[in-house]
Amino acid sequence: MYERGVHVRTIVSRESEWNHEQQAWLLALAVYREGLCRRCGGELHETSSEALNPDNRWSGTHIYKSKPPKRCHRCTALMASEKAFHATDKDGEYITHHPGALIHQVEKVERRRRG
Repeated sequence: MYERGVHVRTIVSRESEWNHEQQAWLLALAVYREGLCRRCGGELHETSSEALNPDNRWSGTHIYKSKPPKRCHRCTALMASEKAFHATDKDGEYITHHPGALIHQVEKVERRRRG
């Protein structure tokens, strides 16, 4: 805006980085995440229900029962690699300098056939 040939004001209008629909989706995601158990990721409205309480013998409908764990063979290979590089000598010093800075990697390769 000009008054007597002198620039006195500039009005800048910016478009929002997120439109209303995107804002609503992000808000919904935040609300959803707030309702999850921080340990198991289950929905708290279900996982904390008295109907699932194992001590609720009168009105309980279900219980959670543990199952045998599954082994991730990829994690097993990564942990074996980490253990090899975290070895210490007889004085307790790390053989590899700064083993925590190493990025361990594994790859899936075809198994050699016997026979």
